[in-house]
Amino acid sequence: MKRALVIGGNGTLGKAVVAKLRDYSVEVITAGRQSGDVQVDMTSTESITTLFETVRNIDYVIVAAGQTHYAKLEELTPENNMISVQGKLLGQVNIVLIGQHYINDKGVSRWSVASYKTTLLRKAHQVLWSMGPLIRLPKRQRLSCHEAFV
Repeated sequence: MKRALVIGGNGTLGKAVVAKLRDYSVEVITAGRQSGDVQVDMTSTESITTLFETVRNIDYVIVAAGQTHYAKLEELTPENNMISVQGKLLGQVNIVLIGQHYINDKGVSRWSVASYKTTLLRKAHQVLWSMGPLIRLPKRQRLSCHEAFV
């Protein structure tokens, strides 16, 4: 049986991903800041490393999480914009960079990162997506980026 780690598995988008994976008989481990089977702080490389040290034998990693600050453009400040950069963009990149050393090497493993209904994060997500061809993942791993508006 394949195993998937869904970071943000208890959020709006994550719940839908978890349900679909279970429809395909994939064993799912959820991770979140304060909920899930295991906890992870995506802004902390130490927390990300601990996550992968704790959860082993993973075939798929899906990231449907990341802290962000929602506000009108005229209300944004550099400080609250950094919440999105640290929590979404860098958090997702660090999960791939750290996790690549832990994911199973049987067959083709998949990485999937997702953004959820925010146009500001779309730009950050496009940066991550554009890095996909530049990041050479080992063990026949693939990086996919998705945007969901639910």
